[in-house]
Amino acid sequence: MSATRDLPRPRTPCPARRNAPPVLHAALVLLALVAGTRRGLAAEGPDTLRFHVELGASSDYTNELFYEDTFDSTAFTGRQLVDSPQTRYAGVLYTRLTGTRGRRATGFELENELSLGDLLSRDAFSFTVRTQPDSRWSLYATPRVEFRKDQTFNRDLEEWRGSASVRARRALDDGATFAELGARGDLLSSSGLGSEYILDRTAGTVLAAFERAPLWGLQWRLDYAFTQRVFADSSDRDSYEHGADGQMRIDIPGGRPLQLEAGANRRTTIAPSLTSRDNFWEERGAIDGEVGLAGSWTLRGRVEGGAVQYDVQDSTIYFDYQELRARLAPRWTSGTTSLALGPRLDVLLARLNPSEGYQEIAAMGEFESLALGAWWNVIPIAGWRDYDEAADPDDSIGLHSSYSFVEINVLADQALPGALRLRAYVNGRFESHIDHAQDARSLYFSLDLRRLF
Repeated sequence: MSATRDLPRPRTPCPARRNAPPVLHAALVLLALVAGTRRGLAAEGPDTLRFHVELGASSDYTNELFYEDTFDSTAFTGRQLVDSPQTRYAGVLYTRLTGTRGRRATGFELENELSLGDLLSRDAFSFTVRTQPDSRWSLYATPRVEFRKDQTFNRDLEEWRGSASVRARRALDDGATFAELGARGDLLSSSGLGSEYILDRTAGTVLAAFERAPLWGLQWRLDYAFTQRVFADSSDRDSYEHGADGQMRIDIPGGRPLQLEAGANRRTTIAPSLTSRDNFWEERGAIDGEVGLAGSWTLRGRVEGGAVQYDVQDSTIYFDYQELRARLAPRWTSGTTSLALGPRLDVLLARLNPSEGYQEIAAMGEFESLALGAWWNVIPIAGWRDYDEAADPDDSIGLHSSYSFVEINVLADQALPGALRLRAYVNGRFESHIDHAQDARSLYFSLDLRRLF
């Protein structure tokens, strides 16, 4: 469930477009300074330059089946099963140039992925550079720009997305402790049919981190970020956000790690807002660990949770909620193949809107294979979601009803003869509700076949 719970909303007139926030300008200036850095370390070896090309085609299919109310003039005539199938095709060209300068003191990578399709076309370009002015300092810069032309589902939408991030990392005297400072800028601009539901915006972020990363023993990291967002079409969405995150890694007996994570965000609008969607607190935390059992068996578990509190909550959209998710699975591993099966629990609590609260219990399996030239990951799930309040069949707005579900996810990356590579993703889900008028099915799959040069 999204923390901000945004609903599609038409654009509101704006007398003038706002300038980018000051932190965005700072990010661009810092990017220029990093990109202009030209110092070298002691010789580490001859420089390298590699060029990689992938050329191929992709196809996507998506379909959702659900029930909707039907009418004859103004008379209700019952519910009808409808679907929304769509198939897309595209040609794909991916290029990557990697290399080093200054006898490997500076490394860079340029990537461009072009996809030209019948309904969806996009081009994404990114540039990453890392340089070390001396043995203690490391500087990183990553600008990225993407263009999308989306004509799926009766849209005619154009989007431009851009970002630029820079980081400076310094090793302290012990060689295992590091301090970081950085900045990031983001922008989004859209036009055409469908853009009325997407607000143009710019954002700037300043970052700071402190990390302890020895080769052995306790490792930890603390991050802080301050973000300012400016919306060109809706000034009441302009906001500030503070974010803090911490991670800790502890080596437990058997050589396996225990990881602890915690974080919080505070977002507030710059000017008074009509809704509370951008005035809230958000907290999150997780614990993840694995212990060895007999032979090839291990036991891995993860517990994570989150909560949101709005400054002014209501009972329909912006209400406080808490969510807890947990999973536990014995895992058998042989070489590059592993199998796991265990329970998964998901609980959502919403005191002001109990009809949104639920408890979900499921069995979740995972098969993973990393054989030479291939990676397969298959995750089947079957379970039951029980809502705190049952749906009223006579309720015209259709509250949730409890349901059983079956879902499968397949992700594959398979090498083929002739320098070909096939990538595939499949997601299918079936829901059987107590109120069968809410039964739903969905299917999505993507196939991508490329020739590697």
